[in-house]
Amino acid sequence: MRKTSNLLLTVALLLWAGTSLAHDTLEAEFRQALRDMGSDLRLMCLAAHPDDEDGATLAKYRKRYGIETHAVIATRGEGGQNEIGPELYNELGVLRTFEQLAAAEVTGTEVSFLNLAEFGYSKSREETFDIWGREETVRRVVRSIREIRPDVIITHHDPVTGHGHHQAIGAAALEAFDAAADPGAFPELAAEGLEPWQVKRLYVRVWEEPEDSGAVEIDIYQTDAIEGISYAEIAARALEEHTSQGMQFFIERLRSGEANVWYVPVKTAAPEDETDYAPPPEGAALFRGLPDRVTLEDRALAQSEEAREDLKPRLIEALAAIEPDHPFAEPRLRRTEKATTLAMGLTLQAEVSDSKLIPGQSAEILVTVNDTDAIGCQTVDYTFNTLAWMQIMLYDPVSAEFADGIAAAALPFTVPEGQPVTMPHTHHLFDERFLEPQLEVVARVTCGERTLTLRDKIYFDIAPPVTVEFPGAPLVVFEEEEDIVPFTMRVTNHAPGPFEGNLIISPSSAFRIIRDWDQRTMPIAFTEEGEVQTIDLPLQLFPLMGEREVFVTVMLEGFDSVFHGQAQILHAEVPDEIHVGVITSYDTTIMDTLERLRASHEAIEEGAITPERLSQYGVVFVDIRAYHARDDLAANNQVLLDYVNQGGTAIVMYQKTFEWKPEYAPYPIQLSRNRVTQPDAPIEVLEPDHPLFNTPNTVVPEDWLGWVQERGLYFPNEWAEEYTPLIRTNDPSEDIPPGSLLICEYGEGMYVYTALVWYRQLREAHPGALRIFANMIALGG
Repeated sequence: MRKTSNLLLTVALLLWAGTSLAHDTLEAEFRQALRDMGSDLRLMCLAAHPDDEDGATLAKYRKRYGIETHAVIATRGEGGQNEIGPELYNELGVLRTFEQLAAAEVTGTEVSFLNLAEFGYSKSREETFDIWGREETVRRVVRSIREIRPDVIITHHDPVTGHGHHQAIGAAALEAFDAAADPGAFPELAAEGLEPWQVKRLYVRVWEEPEDSGAVEIDIYQTDAIEGISYAEIAARALEEHTSQGMQFFIERLRSGEANVWYVPVKTAAPEDETDYAPPPEGAALFRGLPDRVTLEDRALAQSEEAREDLKPRLIEALAAIEPDHPFAEPRLRRTEKATTLAMGLTLQAEVSDSKLIPGQSAEILVTVNDTDAIGCQTVDYTFNTLAWMQIMLYDPVSAEFADGIAAAALPFTVPEGQPVTMPHTHHLFDERFLEPQLEVVARVTCGERTLTLRDKIYFDIAPPVTVEFPGAPLVVFEEEEDIVPFTMRVTNHAPGPFEGNLIISPSSAFRIIRDWDQRTMPIAFTEEGEVQTIDLPLQLFPLMGEREVFVTVMLEGFDSVFHGQAQILHAEVPDEIHVGVITSYDTTIMDTLERLRASHEAIEEGAITPERLSQYGVVFVDIRAYHARDDLAANNQVLLDYVNQGGTAIVMYQKTFEWKPEYAPYPIQLSRNRVTQPDAPIEVLEPDHPLFNTPNTVVPEDWLGWVQERGLYFPNEWAEEYTPLIRTNDPSEDIPPGSLLICEYGEGMYVYTALVWYRQLREAHPGALRIFANMIALGG
């Protein structure tokens, strides 16, 4: 067994000095750990998207009753909107995963994901199941139930109302309730060791006071004795972590005192005849009548208000009394260990010496136990456990002696060669254990004749030695005008020092030669970690390739990570004499597209919406949801209208219903919640001779094919007679007003409002969308 050095002890002392728990924080953690000993029950909340969980109920049952709570989220939220930046799809999914994990920290909830695709708004469960697969959806819910083994499940979602994803999760919950307990259902799960489990109740939330005699009302405005705030306020603070989703309406509702919570039971199963067990914690009405396998002594300890010092002997006795063969022995042991060590004033801090490692790299976990109450502990034996999906080269345990109440050590380990990587995060969003801890530090503290155990979980990223990005992709190359695709690679070294290797370059068949280097292997060399090199990669096209997507694939020799560069060969004319201004929002797609098209443009920054500034532009784009993102736009909207009146062209991209006022337009436009979710919904051009469809590019029916995610959202449903609708589009079996693309003359100029999701198409360099966008620019000529 190895011992820590004096130098390491000094470093750990300095590290701990800045982060030691204040006494009141230690007391709060102890009181919560004590509560957690009072129940063996488990509550699971099933939700379709990040931010859909019932944070107030989860917070109350976890913090007030000590019941273990889990939020199971069906998707990563990658198909949603983003109110704080340009991230979409997997980038947004990563962001929303971090937000969900942060929110769960606030409510004290454990989080897991089903990793179903978030493909945008859906109008029915049938449409959703067409993408997810009904059986696969149920199977994933069943897996979560058998892994978590909850007694009660709650959900906001029923099978018939709201978002199609919500409906699908509501329907899947009903089926999974029975299937999870059926030995014949999904036998492959049993083969993995996930035995059938019977949930006792499934509740669905209702939004008006129900008449159902079995309904449960959750008082979320009770104040938590430890945190000193209501469970509604805890939920509001959790929602504040979902910054990308603009949750202010829901946050304010929670804080209004009027966010009533009711649940009605939709599935029940008879509990086992377990009369010898305790009832659920008093007030935990969702579990009313269910047996709680917790011991009466643990329940009494959980409800005790005695001082920490006085509870120490009882906690030590409770720890010794845990029967190792009991089905709940493991969670009981962990709960009681935590309460006991906090009662003793023992705390553990652990962190990795480098939060990002590569396969084959060695690192250390810096660990410190602090004897806050000076109970006279002598030594700590440190080791760690690897979780099931992680392989780590282990070393011997490390022993450390206490000095001035602190025992510090460094646990060495090595990431094996071939260990799957976790970076870039966007490439691994749907990995089964994405962002879950890989290691658990175990500290066994010797205090006289007594040994106490502390635990802490550790997460770190595993990166390939280098990653490759393609800035500006997808690039746009004009057909018959350019034959070189000027790819640029940004290569980052993640190795802990110098690194040399080879990039394997694989262009698609559209490329004829690779310039400036021999064959298709490019040597790279770095001198330090974090070094970034920008490498030009010009690839020449074969002639007469026509309009198409072209790709280049890059791999690091000897590793599996794959990086892609994309370009679009485009047949289009772009006006080069028109200067474009963009009233920007949080999205960057319009600016990026103007750059790709080599159009003259600039951003109209905050505070610059003035008559003098707007007069410089032939056309001004108002970016998506700019009326939400830019206070100065609403304040200076008349300046924009005057610009149009005096001969300018304004093109307003989609705005959200409650962020828009009809008077923002020169003649009233009323927005609705109408949307067309089918990306291939038919397009009927109502004014085929309009310049938007002819100048300088002739728009043909094929230009509307191949859209991604949806056609548009928040369509106008009423507008003044001065407007001309230019297209009509509907989802199947619907007939909504044709307000997705409206145009009018106003004074000497032109005003366009469009609710189509151009930003999603332009981001992908969709050729038809690019041609129409070029025609939009031409309206300002």
